[in-house]
Amino acid sequence: MIELVLPGSILLSVVLWLYIGKLWLVPLAEGKPFETIVRPILVLHSFRFVGMMFLFYEGIDPKFAIPAAYGDLIAAALAGLSLWLLEKGKNATWLIWIFAIQGFLDMVMAVSLGLAFVHAHEFGPAIWIPVLIVPPLVASHLYLFRLLIDKPKRVFA
Repeated sequence: MIELVLPGSILLSVVLWLYIGKLWLVPLAEGKPFETIVRPILVLHSFRFVGMMFLFYEGIDPKFAIPAAYGDLIAAALAGLSLWLLEKGKNATWLIWIFAIQGFLDMVMAVSLGLAFVHAHEFGPAIWIPVLIVPPLVASHLYLFRLLIDKPKRVFA
């Protein structure tokens, strides 16, 4: 039963972040240009380089730590580059799609590998990362997919 606490907490947190987004973020985004809405999401994900810290914690299995760390680094680079293109006034939609897909798959992979190879107690103080940091990132990816799919319509309700 105890082995269900971490995955259950992650799942519940994702559901709650999706609900929070529906209540507050979707109404704020209504009628605003795609580029305006996507910028804060890209800024948030630009900080995923912090995932490289998994490489320095000896208690975490490298089967999880290495792919999670480098996947986060790639996601951060793609988000940052997308943001830079937007700031230059360039069309970054194609790169935002690449980031959205890579970043989401990286999150799914990292959670799966973490649950498979790392026992919750091995995370040490980092146990809060999968429960408090990962869920809003996953929820923002799902919202980003919605924005990308709806972009031609400019409808966000």
